[in-house]
Amino acid sequence: MPLFDRYLFADYSGGGENHHAQGNIRLYRCTLDGEPARLVHSVKTRQTAQPQNFSRDSLVARVQRELAEASHTGHRMLFGFDHQYAWPPHLRHLAGIADIAWRDALRLLDAGDPDRGLPPLDIPRRYCAAFNHYCGKDVFWSPLNGIANKYGIGRKPLRLPAAERFRLTELVAPVQGRSRPKAADAVGGQGAGIVGGQTICGLYQIARMLGDPAIAWWPFDGFDIQAEAYAGKHVGIEIYPSALRPVHVAQDDDADAYHSCLCLRDADRADNLRALAVVTPPADLRERIRVEGWIVGMDPAGLVD
Repeated sequence: MPLFDRYLFADYSGGGENHHAQGNIRLYRCTLDGEPARLVHSVKTRQTAQPQNFSRDSLVARVQRELAEASHTGHRMLFGFDHQYAWPPHLRHLAGIADIAWRDALRLLDAGDPDRGLPPLDIPRRYCAAFNHYCGKDVFWSPLNGIANKYGIGRKPLRLPAAERFRLTELVAPVQGRSRPKAADAVGGQGAGIVGGQTICGLYQIARMLGDPAIAWWPFDGFDIQAEAYAGKHVGIEIYPSALRPVHVAQDDDADAYHSCLCLRDADRADNLRALAVVTPPADLRERIRVEGWIVGMDPAGLVD
């Protein structure tokens, strides 16, 4: 039997202020029996409702409304965003959250810590320089000269081993395709491999959803999506669309969100969601994955290599 009734996935953006509309944010929804359809942000005027692009604020507000409506009608939703749900080891260590449970760590990042000088989460243009100042080194960087100058950050990454710069889920292969997730410390929002800014923005938005008791977050609430902690709840999962989109489909914002919905709906409908959303890590890696998460569609078999 399928675990969910509805599927809702967004391709994300880290540009501008949180309330600024972004032309490359996409949100798609489908049911067990329907094809994914694009949702748009509608702004009511005196005469009609005009469709507009989502901002990050309006996107999360729409997702929360979708979850509330699903709860009201007795449906369960699997949903997610195209950004990292947690930081890799070197960023967690520098922020002082390395050994803190995921929810508590995210709340601390969101609020900041004035006693230590840790800045609260903000948009990348302001946050990256503030975090670098707190660390005393160019942790966040951009390969784009204009962005680096605008943000007040460096152009080269710190010299670190891959196991520090990346989460474990970013070091294994996807179930399909060859594309690999990128590092969370590169920012700028333009070009391949620059994803850290959207993660900073995404963590800020997820922090606003942590208080909803109707939502469980995989795999932070358990490695098996059928565990008791998930029973009867909507479940938020981290997506990497290139691990879900068929290899013959060209990458764009619509395709990423559309095929994320389609892939997970089809897996659930075929009673095969466990193959994507179950991780059984070796005992010595479990605590690390509990705090840094996992991307649905990345092959956990790589953990034993």
